[in-house]
Amino acid sequence: MAFELSIQKGKSQILKSILFFIFIAFDVLIAFPVFELNDQYGISFSTNKIKGKPTLMLGCQVTDIEICRKVGRKIYWKLQNILWNKIDKFHFISFVSWKSENYLVEKYLKEAQNRKYESILLDKEGVLIMETKEGFACLHMLDQNSKSIQKKCIQSIDDQEIIRIQSDLISLTSE
Repeated sequence: MAFELSIQKGKSQILKSILFFIFIAFDVLIAFPVFELNDQYGISFSTNKIKGKPTLMLGCQVTDIEICRKVGRKIYWKLQNILWNKIDKFHFISFVSWKSENYLVEKYLKEAQNRKYESILLDKEGVLIMETKEGFACLHMLDQNSKSIQKKCIQSIDDQEIIRIQSDLISLTSE
């Protein structure tokens, strides 16, 4: 009897492991949410515009904009230097997501228009809020069909990780 219980527990663990693997595999290859957002300069960007090229998206919640800015600048400038001759083969996009009006963010972005900062998509309705995590900047790598192939929420990034991202982006262009 004890032996049969042990076998049942083993089968249960195997089933849980298989279901977990299927869930992870499904989660990795899902479509990124459909969106159409404007940046701080009023330029519209949508899911349809990113199809056809691998895309690196960095997003955060409005309370984490400083983390996102630091991580984003490091990634953007390093990859721009590494991939300077292939830069037109990828999309690099950042977004900030919030669900309610935020006067301070609106004021900051309005003032930043004159400084010619990199484009930041403004998700005022929270369409992409599920693609962020409080306290982190979330990095999404999408294939040419806007399928999410990688998601990583980080608070900082080192040069080795940027080299790995570069390698992953280049491998997507050769598929």
